[in-house]
Amino acid sequence: MKGHIDKRDAILYVYGILSKTKRQEIETHITSCSSCLLYITKMENKRFEACERIRSLFEDAYKDRLNEEDARFWDSHLKYCNRCFDEYKGFVDKKEKGAIRIFMGYLSDFVEMAKEYAIAYTTPVLEGKVKKDLPLNIGHAQNISKGGMDITLVQDKKGKIKAYLSSERYSTSGVTISLAHRTKKGYITFAQGITNKKGIADLGLIKPMGDGGTQKRCAIILTDVIEK
Repeated sequence: MKGHIDKRDAILYVYGILSKTKRQEIETHITSCSSCLLYITKMENKRFEACERIRSLFEDAYKDRLNEEDARFWDSHLKYCNRCFDEYKGFVDKKEKGAIRIFMGYLSDFVEMAKEYAIAYTTPVLEGKVKKDLPLNIGHAQNISKGGMDITLVQDKKGKIKAYLSSERYSTSGVTISLAHRTKKGYITFAQGITNKKGIADLGLIKPMGDGGTQKRCAIILTDVIEK
């Protein structure tokens, strides 16, 4: 490859649709060209941001209410991004099958709010009537049941969380489990995982609150839930 990477080739490369030969040329080139490596990295970051924006538009696209600007962005992005196209097809499939959202309740004294844990905004849901907040202590498990769905959250001594779903009414695979803080803008998700075929999701490392920290409540929200 002579000179620097062509901009169009860079776009096709980060979207994974460049020919095998061209892709190998670029990968060889960026091992010795720091400016092109930086450019490819920036393009990959822009693709990540674009994919996040597309996911936020799924609901409006499904209901055919995208504004003109979002519609142009939608068309241009899905022209190249097979991953987002497949994710949207999955979103539509779940909608057609009647996927629902279940608000399971709150855990209190759980985590400290930090910007680095806020990975996405979820659509606000109606709060169910919860008898009490359920504290989740490190090294212990908590079980919550609501509307035919049971969830058990297990936190190990390092703060890692695993969630286990069981239900006779709903399918427990492919369910998105979100832990979120409620704000004026809705719920801010700081931990999220999708259950496997056995109904188990890994929510990752959750930072416990320190002594004297402000008490905050953690909402547990299940999405993409489908009746059997």
